[in-house]
Amino acid sequence: MIHDAKPFQISDIFDDEKNVRYVIPKYQREYAWGREQWELLLTDLQDNDAGHFLGCAICINNVGALEDAQLEVVDGQQRLTTLSILCAAMYAEMQNRKTEIIELTPRAERKIDNLKFRLVNDADDLPKLQLSSQNANQKDYMYVLSLAGVLTDQTKPDYAGVRRIVKSFMYFQKRLAKLETAELVSLLEKLNKATIVVISVQSTADAFTLFESLNNRGVPLSAMDLVKNRLLSDLEREGKSIEASFDQWKEIVERIPETSAQERFLRHFYSANCHNPDFQVREIKHIKKSQMIGVFETLSKKDPQKLLNALRVQSALYEPLLGEKAHSVYTEEIADLSRVGAVVSFQLVLHLFINFSDKEDFIRGVLQFLVKYFVRRNLTDTPYVRDLEYYVIVPLISYLEENKESVTVQDVQGFMTNSNFAPADDQAFAERLKGDVYQDSREVARFILSKLASHNAGQREVVDLYKRDDQGRLVWTIEHILPKGKNIPAPWVEMIANGDRNKASEIQEQWVHKLGNLTLTGYNSRLSNRSFHEKRDHQSGGRATGYKNGLSINEDVAQKDAWSADDIEKRTQSLAQAAYDLFSF
Repeated sequence: MIHDAKPFQISDIFDDEKNVRYVIPKYQREYAWGREQWELLLTDLQDNDAGHFLGCAICINNVGALEDAQLEVVDGQQRLTTLSILCAAMYAEMQNRKTEIIELTPRAERKIDNLKFRLVNDADDLPKLQLSSQNANQKDYMYVLSLAGVLTDQTKPDYAGVRRIVKSFMYFQKRLAKLETAELVSLLEKLNKATIVVISVQSTADAFTLFESLNNRGVPLSAMDLVKNRLLSDLEREGKSIEASFDQWKEIVERIPETSAQERFLRHFYSANCHNPDFQVREIKHIKKSQMIGVFETLSKKDPQKLLNALRVQSALYEPLLGEKAHSVYTEEIADLSRVGAVVSFQLVLHLFINFSDKEDFIRGVLQFLVKYFVRRNLTDTPYVRDLEYYVIVPLISYLEENKESVTVQDVQGFMTNSNFAPADDQAFAERLKGDVYQDSREVARFILSKLASHNAGQREVVDLYKRDDQGRLVWTIEHILPKGKNIPAPWVEMIANGDRNKASEIQEQWVHKLGNLTLTGYNSRLSNRSFHEKRDHQSGGRATGYKNGLSINEDVAQKDAWSADDIEKRTQSLAQAAYDLFSF
């Protein structure tokens, strides 16, 4: 079934001297990665040594892996597409700094040219990666290559700027532009040497059988498992009961069951405690993923019981941050922090819980500020998560430690807003609130709508807009008033464009994800593509479940007899201003 399976460096996969073409079949879904995945990929490359493993790709090939062939990508298209877009952004940025780079590194000009021919074949000038035709992916990708200077004479597709391919390129351009030239060259080396395991098979049937088999295998050991094994081994060597120690360990994993959250907890535990000599390894204040196992092995050697006790106690403090359990004191603030996606701040919050437990007003004030900060940060993507963690959050923990007796909420706010990695200014935040909020960050869009609804509730009954049903699904969901599906229903085409389907598509492309076209309702799946009047007047069990459901953010919509682009624009202006006021520092 498997024709070939080998680890390849990115420089080999997109080899400038080979005529390999990777083709994503037409039936594959459109490019779906967003800012979170782009950030993670770039951070992984920057934080790890050369040769970092980026995952696998499954391809169909009747000739042989990575020879002169056309490989049909069955699995791994999102990663390959993103790496290709990153290469394009890297080429564009290195061309801008060509003179400076040539002075800095030998054979730089050749390296830059190689980067171009990892994107297109030298022989025919055709891209080495051919995307699916879904949602104009291939047209957008060709346009991106022209923006990078790799191809010429590529026309900009309509509304390309609001789709993910171009947004990804713009994101990487912005990130790379802020790197020092030496950092840019170093990143290129890490990108070239990063590895992907390419598995080639001979047929579609083989590919899907392999894909299913790989996804049904047992779960490999996680970092948490490796730390546990070392810790329990050290405890047993010291004469401690392995059964009793394991029972203590189980408390930790029962509070934090998800593997990704466990690994994050270990890193955040270290950052939150790095000023405590018992939990300090050399002068390290922040650990990378690649350092995690070694650091915890060192801590376990020093005093395994003290480490286990601290992990147990602090896992209980960390658990409410995961959003599944209410905090006993800071219930609303912690819930909000979790809902707005402020994961990078959890190490700071853990440090507050450990070291400032007697200063309730201080902790509450900091948490309230953090909620506002992350609404703005996650909507504007400024500062970048990596910069925020390395150059703001971790140094702030040191600042708190040094000024423990006198520090105020205003000091924390000043530290986070006045550094070299400050959040976006008021104007940028205001503009982003008028943009495609839903597409930029669904978490933030939902949070803003929920907070606006609660803030304006007045004397109405308070509604839990994050309530879940028996199956764990959110009862209240984001509703696009003008539907977001590509096949716009006929009643909507008639209402917003007088029957002109092309015009309706243009209006949808421009306005569908704006704040003014979003609201909260129950029974979202039952509303879906219904007409405006059906959505407005929908009832279930004698109760209004459409736009007359009683939420304050729906009052203006509930009074409308029709819905238009002008209505969306006016409501966007109104809600954006209200959100700006609510989340101002």
